Amino acid sequence: MKIQTKAYGEIELTEDDIISFPNGIPAFEDYTRYIVLSDEEESPFHWLQSVDDANLAFLIMDPNILMPEYQPEVLAHEVKTLFGKTDDENLNLWCILTIPKSHPENMTINLQGPVLISLEKKLGGQFISNDDSHQVRTPVLDLAEAGETA
Repeated sequence: MKIQTKAYGEIELTEDDIISFPNGIPAFEDYTRYIVLSDEEESPFHWLQSVDDANLAFLIMDPNILMPEYQPEVLAHEVKTLFGKTDDENLNLWCILTIPKSHPENMTINLQGPVLISLEKKLGGQFISNDDSHQVRTPVLDLAEAGETA
């Protein structure tokens, strides 16, 4: 099948590429089918692209690149409800980035709302971290600078 994407125009994919988000993403609950897209293998940035709306895509990255110690405090029963298990061995961890149009240097990462994806089960969901230090709009440059000095 072919779909339109926000970042790459028209692409071809198969049903096996689609990751189901049964509950959608908060504020986008009606959109439940996504794919993960990337420009380059080494780029830290990826797109969580809606299969059903070309204009709906979230810029995502692995938060451990910026914060190797990042461990969201997600309720085990919520993870088990979606994935059927509580261990995170086969779950990919992502966080959504926001880049202000006129000020990319003010890019933020949502550490409070991590996205977990099981490529094996083709399931995903956004969860809430109960760690008070995980904020919705954490400045990426601050994290990068802190990592350089660590």
